[in-house]
Parts: sequence; structure tokens; C-alpha cells
Amino acid sequence: MTATAERLYRLLVESGGAAPRNTLLGGESSAGADTFTEADIDILVSLHLVSVASGTDVVSVLNPRLALTASVAQRAAEISRLHAESEQVRAGIEGLQEAYDSLADFGSQTQSVERSDDLQLIRSLLSHAGQNCVSEVLTAQPEALQESAVADSRPRDLALLQRGVRMRTIYPHTVLSSPAVQRHFSIMQAAGSEIRTASGIIERVVIFDREVAFLADRRNREGGAVIIREPAVVEYLYQSLEQTWRLATPFVYTRVGYGETIDDIRAGILRQMAAGAKDEVVAKRMNMSTRTCRRHISEILAELGADSRFQAGVLAARLGWIDTFWTEGAQQDTAV
Repeated sequence: MTATAERLYRLLVESGGAAPRNTLLGGESSAGADTFTEADIDILVSLHLVSVASGTDVVSVLNPRLALTASVAQRAAEISRLHAESEQVRAGIEGLQEAYDSLADFGSQTQSVERSDDLQLIRSLLSHAGQNCVSEVLTAQPEALQESAVADSRPRDLALLQRGVRMRTIYPHTVLSSPAVQRHFSIMQAAGSEIRTASGIIERVVIFDREVAFLADRRNREGGAVIIREPAVVEYLYQSLEQTWRLATPFVYTRVGYGETIDDIRAGILRQMAAGAKDEVVAKRMNMSTRTCRRHISEILAELGADSRFQAGVLAARLGWIDTFWTEGAQQDTAV
């Protein structure tokens, strides 16, 4: 019920329990600055708080206690109807499972590796996997979550932690430049989540209990996911992330800035510069904006006293800041 509809009900009570509709809508009552509409009356009617006489068009108040009983009964009937419809849908879909499982050309593969571009379905599958997770969630995130996604995922993640599920997440170093991200990390870390950052996180991967993995489907421009249940593939993905985890840097709350990971970030930029990569390419590979990347490059050039990006990479290699491997093959890697 809206605030205006509530004020309308109170006005009717103060007016003796009834008033003509045109009086309420025409502003002739003692409502002061309030202006009521047909929508306000309709809300009260739908909640069984007022009735409108068909002959006189007089709006009369009804007992809220009786209205509450009627509203609860109406909603209970609606819930029963929706439940019956849901059961019909479930029965219909389950009836198709046998046909789906009998696909001769794919056999068990249809259930071990599946793709979907239905974002609502993907969110439902992720939520279901989280609800049934009993031991661990291991995640690689190539970029920081948007605030809306954080608000949506944090309650579910906290619920997992409260159930004793271990949560480990790997992000690229570059997300630490955001104070909001650091605050989110500190909240999750305080709740028991383990967070590390690394220099090369390419794709989003979420693995539940080493049994099911969700991968972002980059081949689909509209977005989507690949859901993998094949044990050998899931284990391979898990071990790959485990290796990245061991080499990653544990998150330390610094309020702002990259903290101890700044050297890894600059080394990564220098490697790309030594290979002759353009600013946009370097930024994409380092999971940062082009503007932020150019700021880092300007600082590196000034620090080394270099006149070009390529020269900075070569000088950095000579100083031992990056491996010489990256400069030896630089000439062959300039077509980026």
C-alpha cells in the first residue's frame, strides 16, 4: 500500500467513514495538500479496505481486520494456484528428460558439458550449485564485480561461509585500485573468505566441490556460460586454478592502491611494452582501463628515462626488472 493510499483511508475515517468519490478526487475535502487519484482508491479496494457503492459512488471504509483476513485468503489462493502451475510445469519438463537423455549422437556428453545463453537460467544454476555446495567454491574473476552484482552475490556468499564452505577467489592485481573493491574484499575476508590477486586472470571460472564448473562462454557475444560436470575436465580446471592460487598474492587491505602487487603489475606492463604492444592491447591484457594503463606507462618511462615504450622494455630487461626472454622475442611479437 502506498503512503498516499494510507492517507486517503485515514481521511475517510476522519470524514465519518465515507465520502463521495468526486469529492475525494476533486480536492474539496480537508486533505490539505494531498491530491488523490483513482489509483489510490483502486489500491484500497484491492486490499478490501474500502468499498464503492455502485449507485451513489460513495467510498466507504471497511474494517482493516476483516480486510486483512480477506487479503490473506486471496493471496493464499494465488499461492496455491501458482504452486499447482509450477507442479504442472515441473511434470512436463521432467517428462522430457527421458527423451533428452536418449540422444544417440551425444550420449552422456549432453549432461557432462552444456552451454546456455539464458542468463536467468545460468543465475538459477549458480544459485542451485551454491545451495548444494558442502565443501569449497574456487573462483577466478578476470575483473571486479559491479556494485549491483556485489549486492546480489554477497548475501549468498556469506551464507556459504556461515555453513562452513571454504571460499577462495582469485582476481587480477588491477582491481585493487578501487577503494570500493578493497572494502568489499575486507568484508568478505573478515567473514572467512580467502582472496588473492595475480597478474594474469583471463576468464571467469567457478568450481563447486570439484564436481561442477561454470565457464564464461566468450564465443557468444550476448553472454552465456558453459556448465561442465565431466570429472576429468573439472579436475583439470581445478588443478589449473590451484596452481594460480599458489602463485598469487594474498589480499591485504590498504584502503587504496595496489599495495605490494604494484611491482607485478608494472612488470607485466613492461613485458608487453618490450614486445611492442600498443597501449590498448597492454590495457586489455592487464585487465585495466586504457587511461590507467597509460598513466602507468608514463610513470615507467619517466622512471627509466626512456624515450619510447620499446626502449623502456629493453632497459628494464637490462636492469633485471623483467626476464630477458621477453625482449629476445620482441621483434617477432610486434604484430598485435
